[in-house]
Amino acid sequence: MNLPTRRRLRQFLKDQLPWLTDVNVGPTTVDAGACGACGVAPALVPVCGPVTFQAVCADCVTGDVPHLFCDGHQAEAAYARDYCAGLPDNWSVCVLLWWIATGELSYDGVLDVESVIGQPAAQRGGVDELVRRNAKLLGAGNVFFPVIDK
Repeated sequence: MNLPTRRRLRQFLKDQLPWLTDVNVGPTTVDAGACGACGVAPALVPVCGPVTFQAVCADCVTGDVPHLFCDGHQAEAAYARDYCAGLPDNWSVCVLLWWIATGELSYDGVLDVESVIGQPAAQRGGVDELVRRNAKLLGAGNVFFPVIDK
């Protein structure tokens, strides 16, 4: 997808889905990648609790995953739960489209999970972290070479 098309898609998504650009939670506040807790859905909410991952999906925020936020950030936790509870059913697809529109992910061919590739230059984490997240997001065991080849 070329830059002008991505810009149009990004503007369309901002206009139609304002929840995507929330300044506290959402895809603009985390790196593109899978949820740190379940590893299934796209990450959406940055967390600070005594956990080894940095972001989780909406289902994990509203579910029973313990200790996502430390005691000092309970107001942020409540905001994140309210935000996630109000998301549409297709939120995960919208998040992936947002990351494609911003250039954090790219796709090659038909838009499906097999063709989504992380863009290392658009990520805030290092290459090792990007590879780990892409592996979880794509359900693959080794995505190192496709990331480097792109």
